[in-house]
Amino acid sequence: MLRVSTPLILKPTAREKELLVPITPSSTPGVYGGICDDKQIKPVTICGYWYPSPYNPSEDKGKKVVLQFHGGAFVIGDSRPSQSGYAAGLLTRHVGKTLMVSYRLSSNPGGRFPAALQDALSALYYLIDLGVEYSDIVVSGDSAGGNIVVALLRHLSVANAPGPSAALLWSPWVDVAKSFTPEILYQSPHRWTDYIPPAFAIWGANTYCPKDAPVNMHDRWISPGPHPFYTKTPMWIQGNGQEILFEQIKEFANGMNLVEGNKIGFHNEETASHDILLVGNVTGFEKEAENAAKAAAEWLKLQQFISTK
Repeated sequence: MLRVSTPLILKPTAREKELLVPITPSSTPGVYGGICDDKQIKPVTICGYWYPSPYNPSEDKGKKVVLQFHGGAFVIGDSRPSQSGYAAGLLTRHVGKTLMVSYRLSSNPGGRFPAALQDALSALYYLIDLGVEYSDIVVSGDSAGGNIVVALLRHLSVANAPGPSAALLWSPWVDVAKSFTPEILYQSPHRWTDYIPPAFAIWGANTYCPKDAPVNMHDRWISPGPHPFYTKTPMWIQGNGQEILFEQIKEFANGMNLVEGNKIGFHNEETASHDILLVGNVTGFEKEAENAAKAAAEWLKLQQFISTK
């Protein structure tokens, strides 16, 4: 399999001006503590892309803002429209203005864990510094991006820090270690209905959590599936019936639902393959992607209704 490097391009083109924005490390004390305090990996400036327009406090104050982390096995992907435009369109139509984050990829030097988690914290506090309230932030992630969102929520829970109003996980990759097992990659009943090549998943896992990482692949920070936890943030989880990761996603949702105090929603598009939020237009599941986005929006409305009672 051909392996490529996707550099983080921070400089906007003329068309990207004001839409592509730099996200600098937060100056708030203690943000990068705990698992994020790494001897080699330090917070750096990344970027994000606003859809459909930059945040405007006079117009957008009090409205939901989506903080989205793209998929790509931690090794590929970008926030720009060429790669994330379809997902951004679904989110902006059904949820709200979206900031798509270009986090550090593990295919590049310095991109192993906890780089992406540091970047997620930087992006969250970037919104806070803009004046967006926690109650207006919906954090979202597809596939590997969903894994990053789970790590973000765990980090906030461990630190007993404020968190976003809700989280949306689309085909989240929640058990990286288990994805190496033959029954997942080669013997899964969904191997003929999904498109993920085993070599791609193995490449992503080995670069995101190499031997010099602070934790191993079975750790809760890398493979949260078997390690449910309490989070103040209500969590909506989507798993599709024809994807290789379906069983681990369902198990994760069940485990999180058993934790006292958690508010967990689960949605299944039975006939769809992996990550239709990001690539439903490519894999032929536009209808299912639209259905899932509508379901997420309805769930968010229900959470808002409940929280006001």
